[in-house]
Amino acid sequence: METKEQNKQWHLVRNNNGEWISDDYAEFLTPLEVGILQVKAAQQGIQLDVQHGADGQLWCYKHQLEAIKIEPINKTVMKRELRIKKKALSSYLGRGLHSDKWDNAFGEDGKLGGLIEMVKNDNELVLQIRDDYFNVYYKGGNLLKVSSENSFQFDYNYYKCEIGLDTQDQRKKRIDKRRSVLESLKKTRDYKAFIADMKKLMDKYWKWLERVHNRILHEKDTQHALCISNTESTDYTIIDLEFQVSTRKDCIYHYEPSSIPRHPGIYVCEKSPRFDIIAVRNSDSRLCVIELKNGLDALVGKSGIGDHADSFEGSIGKNPLAELTFTKEMEKVVSDKKRLKLLSDDFYIDEKLPIEFIYAYAFKSEDENGKKAERYSFLREQEKACCMNYKVIYLNKGDFTLSDSNC
Repeated sequence: METKEQNKQWHLVRNNNGEWISDDYAEFLTPLEVGILQVKAAQQGIQLDVQHGADGQLWCYKHQLEAIKIEPINKTVMKRELRIKKKALSSYLGRGLHSDKWDNAFGEDGKLGGLIEMVKNDNELVLQIRDDYFNVYYKGGNLLKVSSENSFQFDYNYYKCEIGLDTQDQRKKRIDKRRSVLESLKKTRDYKAFIADMKKLMDKYWKWLERVHNRILHEKDTQHALCISNTESTDYTIIDLEFQVSTRKDCIYHYEPSSIPRHPGIYVCEKSPRFDIIAVRNSDSRLCVIELKNGLDALVGKSGIGDHADSFEGSIGKNPLAELTFTKEMEKVVSDKKRLKLLSDDFYIDEKLPIEFIYAYAFKSEDENGKKAERYSFLREQEKACCMNYKVIYLNKGDFTLSDSNC
């Protein structure tokens, strides 16, 4: 039999600030209902704070809902708008291999089967699924874009290190060179030779960039190393890189005046923010958005830690429709990677758990005193940017494993 105290707890619900209130003041809603109400509230200039319960349930304060005018709760109109939202959401494809052109492309008899096997057996390569195509990455650079079993592409600018000045004639030579290489690949399907040649070319190109233009792509290198180092045998499995929030009108970034105030000068300019790393925590199958920071210079200003927190909170972190769309895309990515045997059959995303935002900070220092100073500086910047509520995973130099023990 429940005690009086236990019975009292049963009727409490937690808000975003961690406070417990009576559920008499709360109205539980579906993500689609929340999306429609957010639009109505914005149109009428009314504040609507969407709360995320501990179990992933969405709710709002009743007094805020009562202030929103919805033509005497016209349920017919509400149902029609819900149907429109559902239809629009179902028609949005985003990440994933959606077309039937992929049906026979893989496996032993498929024309792309050999390429997939190369990726699986080469720890310098990573495959990421995009919008009905996929990319094969080497050290963070796009080695090959595959749009179908007979459609390949890569950046002809890699040949800049071999074919000099950026004149019209030189560009034509680079394009012709690429065309010749890709035509040969389609005929021979010799993925092993192609990948070996492309690795040499890309290494040469990056050395040329550093020598001639003083450009070093540290963050891309680190992202790639993180992908290779974080699999189902570690704390996190990285499933996607450089994810851009849907440009659908009801998913793009929207600043909420009631959200946590940011440090002056830190704001979001992008309507559809881009996030560095998407991962699943293996202990609870929770979907996580991870922003990578290399050194202290990356913490402030545009694309600083406050900017990224705003990007998350103004899109998939607080907008239920954006969250639903994002989760749907990532579930499709997981499904496709399982189909390609890049993930195990029992790997999944627990869509009931709210998405978590995490920072990953790569130390520049190797000695303990230096790392201690960097950690202190990071925490200070977090405090300035009002984003102390987000976890930070620290990465030692040369160690790219995301571990909850390094927070």
